[in-house]
Amino acid sequence: MKIWITVPTYNRKKIAEIVIPQLAKHKKEHFLHISDDFSTAYDPFKLFADYADQIERPPKHMGVHKLRCWEFRQFLKTDFDLIYLTDSDAFHDPNYIDRLLYLYEHTKAPVSLYNTKWHFNATRKELPELDAIYRSTLPGISQLYNRKMVEKIVKALDRAGDPVYAWDYRVIEYLNTICVTSKTSYIQHFGGPGSIHHPTLTTDTAHNPTNYIKAMWQPIVEKITK
Repeated sequence: MKIWITVPTYNRKKIAEIVIPQLAKHKKEHFLHISDDFSTAYDPFKLFADYADQIERPPKHMGVHKLRCWEFRQFLKTDFDLIYLTDSDAFHDPNYIDRLLYLYEHTKAPVSLYNTKWHFNATRKELPELDAIYRSTLPGISQLYNRKMVEKIVKALDRAGDPVYAWDYRVIEYLNTICVTSKTSYIQHFGGPGSIHHPTLTTDTAHNPTNYIKAMWQPIVEKITK
């Protein structure tokens, strides 16, 4: 099952240069789409030319919440069955695609690979046989949906007045959808200074990350904080 992987970019060159090539490792089997929100620190059409299958810009600078709503609408123009939304500061374990598809094939629910204490209060049910959790929301950094779910989200956004701040929490919860989060995190979040995801902080780091993610933490922190 082919996935339309989409990632918004806006500057943060150091981490994007690490993340984008890593996501592109699966482009033979899947499709890597970049939505650049008019970056000023680099030319995405040159910087990511060797990695992305498609690089697009929205009609105007949008900010991440509007841009994600736009990505949904772009996805609905394709013939792909699944969309995976992630961020340009989300570093993935190389086996993330296998994990995404495994959880989706066993549950047919929206899937996230980022387990964090920030979302612990949304836990509904443990799924030990899948090393996963049922929750009412998904973090924006890692969201796999099928086409039917995207259509529902877009309709909800249209009714609410697109875009909705933090739609990745509020709209999904409003739709009363059961979502699945991997208990083992296949992602680490590396935000910028002042962010709750800043690598020198531990406010919203991955809970129970894979050994690969653990090993790459320090080298990435050193590279992006120079």
